[in-house]
Amino acid sequence: MNVTGPSFQTPECRGFYEYWQSLPRHNLAPTSEIFLDASNPRYAPFVYILEFSGSDIVIRLMGTALVERWKADRTGEKFLTTQDAETKKVFLTNCSHIVSMPCGLRATNRFRLSAGQRVSTEAIALPLAPGPGRPQRFVSYSQMFEEPSDEDKVGGWEDVVDHEWIDLGAGVPDYFLTEQKK
Repeated sequence: MNVTGPSFQTPECRGFYEYWQSLPRHNLAPTSEIFLDASNPRYAPFVYILEFSGSDIVIRLMGTALVERWKADRTGEKFLTTQDAETKKVFLTNCSHIVSMPCGLRATNRFRLSAGQRVSTEAIALPLAPGPGRPQRFVSYSQMFEEPSDEDKVGGWEDVVDHEWIDLGAGVPDYFLTEQKK
């Protein structure tokens, strides 16, 4: 689905988007340095900064609330290490649009918890303009709809429930790649 304005389900994701839009731009996106220098304590605990590294995405920053949610600080690690090759390929393809166009992506995702419960999050991913000689990066912010118990940790991504591309001025992709269910 292509749209020109996001239809957020949570006020937190809408607020993060508005905050990101308020930052000074280099072309259509703020740089990592601008984003980090203007860090907003309201949103920082729920932020990932992700970086393309060859055929992987590496977590460069993981907010404290995400560390608590996942029960681990994965800063410096590869993203999607528990996913199969097809899921990883789909994720990489969709994320490459975010930094190459650039554009944004709003999605509702379903996760499985360690105790088997399923929870959903609304997430937004937005580009960060690379500095000279720097790899492509994007920032992701998310809010859970259901709160897991303190003992539960997020066990793994399951599915994209809905999604929409966000036009930041350079257009949006013609498609959203999805994993073919077997």
